[in-house]
Amino acid sequence: HTRLTDVTEFRRVLFRSRDAMKKLDNKDVKIIDIALSVGFESLSTFNRAFKQVTGITPSSYRSRDQEA
Repeated sequence: HTRLTDVTEFRRVLFRSRDAMKKLDNKDVKIIDIALSVGFESLSTFNRAFKQVTGITPSSYRSRDQEA
């Protein structure tokens, strides 16, 4: 289980997640491709880090517009 205790690592994940949030608006791009493009090595690592930063998974973030 990854803990974001190091401030530098947290900032890196925060910026990667912010970049990912912009890319998630493009529903034509697969989430794994977004994860790799912002610097994560796997989908599971990306999902975990994104959820720690935003409180929701990337797929939940992407589908948020459909719920409204």
